[in-house]
Amino acid sequence: MIGCPLCRSGRIHQSRRKGIIERGILAVIFVRPFRCERCDSRFYRWSFSANHNSSRTAKGVLSQNDLI
Repeated sequence: MIGCPLCRSGRIHQSRRKGIIERGILAVIFVRPFRCERCDSRFYRWSFSANHNSSRTAKGVLSQNDLI
């Protein structure tokens, strides 16, 4: 299972999309924001599924800094 890139916790959930970039561009390329419940870090993950719960097992984690 892939978890938080900062603390490696598996307790993550999908975060709300903010702004034009997250709602438009990142949505089109199937990148979703997630937040760690342990350290409160926000990061991005590739997601090719319409069901956000199944995207928790998706491969590939991007940190917020990778997209800047």
